[in-house]
Amino acid sequence: MPFTQPQIDKILAENDSERVQLLCPKHNYVGSKLPPSTHGCKFCWQAYYTFDLASTPPHMRQSRLDELEHVIRSVVGMVETGKFDFVPDSRPEVKFTQDGFNDETGKYREDEK
Repeated sequence: MPFTQPQIDKILAENDSERVQLLCPKHNYVGSKLPPSTHGCKFCWQAYYTFDLASTPPHMRQSRLDELEHVIRSVVGMVETGKFDFVPDSRPEVKFTQDGFNDETGKYREDEK
């Protein structure tokens, strides 16, 4: 699926030299497109999924979130039937941070002012 020029501009606007790398302090896994080799480490998986979402173009993030929600629901089903090899955290920490892109208007928030 080809991108439109405005979509390409938004992708390029997010590329900057101040990027950070997320890593698991226990396993030294650095967030990337390759999933971690550890099973059940919340830090490894947090780095993986944060990288995954951050590297998704802005106009495709909602569909990616929908895909991830489906995956999570599938994993929960496997956990409940004993078919998945991780131990879920009994007290997960969930945080939501909104990026600078307004998905409803298709503009960056600073451009809306």
